[in-house]
Amino acid sequence: MDSMRRAIRSRQEEEELAHLANRGIVTAMSHDLRTPLTALMGYLDILSIEEDPGKNRSICRSAVTRRAR
Repeated sequence: MDSMRRAIRSRQEEEELAHLANRGIVTAMSHDLRTPLTALMGYLDILSIEEDPGKNRSICRSAVTRRAR
């Protein structure tokens, strides 16, 4: 009976560690995805302004080119 309790406790500890590791990975991945997606959304907002589409494309192109280096 005692060995069964130890096995259950060990399994629960393993699950908790796996959960914490997964949460850390998801948090880091979420941040790594959110940052570039936010920039892309900003560029799309600039491109959607219809005052001077050619100028807006040029602004976005130069911003993306600078970031790619």
